[in-house]
Amino acid sequence: MSKSKMMIPILIAIFLDICLGICLKVSYSHLFWVIFKSSLFDLLAFLFINKGLAVIFTREEIFSRFKICFKKTSWIQMLAWLYFIIRLYMGLNAKHILFYGNILIGFYVFIYILCMCDIEVE
Repeated sequence: MSKSKMMIPILIAIFLDICLGICLKVSYSHLFWVIFKSSLFDLLAFLFINKGLAVIFTREEIFSRFKICFKKTSWIQMLAWLYFIIRLYMGLNAKHILFYGNILIGFYVFIYILCMCDIEVE
C-alpha cells in the first residue's frame, strides 16, 4: 500500500515536468533525461528512507505531516523561489528554467516522501 502511495507524487511530478518542458519547447530527449533522473532520485530516496518499515500512515496523517514540514521549511522555499525569480529576470534559456523548476518540484516531492516514512521532523 505504501509503495502505491509513493507513485502518486512521482506521477504528479512527472506530469508537471512534462508540462513545463512542453511550454518551454525543450527537446524531448532532454526532457526525458530530466524526468528519468528526477524519478530515479525520488524512488531511491523513498527506498533508502523507508527501509522496508511496515508503518502505514493514512492520507490525513500524511497531509498533516506535510503541512508541518511545509511550515518548517518555508524559509528554504522562499529563498529557492527568490533565487529562481532573480535568475528568470536575469535571463535564462529554456533548459535552465526546466532544471530549476525540476529542483523546486523535486523539493516538494522529497518533503512528501519524508512525510510518508516514519521520520520525525524537528
